[in-house]
Amino acid sequence: MDAGTSTGTDTDVNASLGAAIAERLRGYDHADVAVHAFDTLGSTNGWLGAGEGASAVAPALCMTDHQTHGAARRGRRWETLPGNLTFSVLQRLAPPPGGAGALALVTGIAVARTLQDETGVPVRIKWPNDLFVAGTKLGGLLIEARHENGKRLRIVGGIGINLVRDERLAGLGATSLAEHGVAPAHRDALLVSVTAAVLDAWARFEAHGWAAFRSDWTRVDLLHERAVTVLDGPVGTTNTFTGIARGVAEDGSLRIDTTAGPRTVHAGEVSVRAGAMR
Repeated sequence: MDAGTSTGTDTDVNASLGAAIAERLRGYDHADVAVHAFDTLGSTNGWLGAGEGASAVAPALCMTDHQTHGAARRGRRWETLPGNLTFSVLQRLAPPPGGAGALALVTGIAVARTLQDETGVPVRIKWPNDLFVAGTKLGGLLIEARHENGKRLRIVGGIGINLVRDERLAGLGATSLAEHGVAPAHRDALLVSVTAAVLDAWARFEAHGWAAFRSDWTRVDLLHERAVTVLDGPVGTTNTFTGIARGVAEDGSLRIDTTAGPRTVHAGEVSVRAGAMR
């Protein structure tokens, strides 16, 4: 999901799928969600962020069967195979207590716990926004938030989860839900339950801040109490330090105990490498 690309036309709209998803969301008490479904789209985050859906009324869901210009590591593009979970959720919220810095973590908690409950697959989060299963990457999140009129936050949460088998994944140290026994036919049901869980988590975050999620994070934190190496700077830097991951602060930063004392690191500034994953 790339915020800068939103290729998609009205001919790609899948109205029947959108109507079916909207009907399922009503069963989760989210009848107010506007659903925008596409057969093919450059980027769901791009469509809601800077594309045709930039003026969409919140809450909204943008989904596509085939995403052609998703964001991959180190600025690369990734084409998602048809059948995967590729969608973005839009909402407007009042700034939560303590600020919105932990928004990606709150979203990750909602996604991981819902996938665990629905599929039995033990999904964990590698700080700050990667979904992992048994040491292999299952998907990721791209959260964009900006203030509107200085009062409310406009949030677009992009979510990509590998569901179908993809031969490319093995060479990337990644996996899919299909590899763990989840049938591709479950895609739409999972999309609806994850969307509802994310919207509910955001509402809880708006009301109570990070305090309401602190214990939940410990249960899904892949790095908890583990030795990590942090690359402090751009890709390719030799400036590194090591320590023990000690959870996160209220602003979403990662706490690390080092031999020189405690340090905190922020999303977007570092790449965290750990030893053998759980």
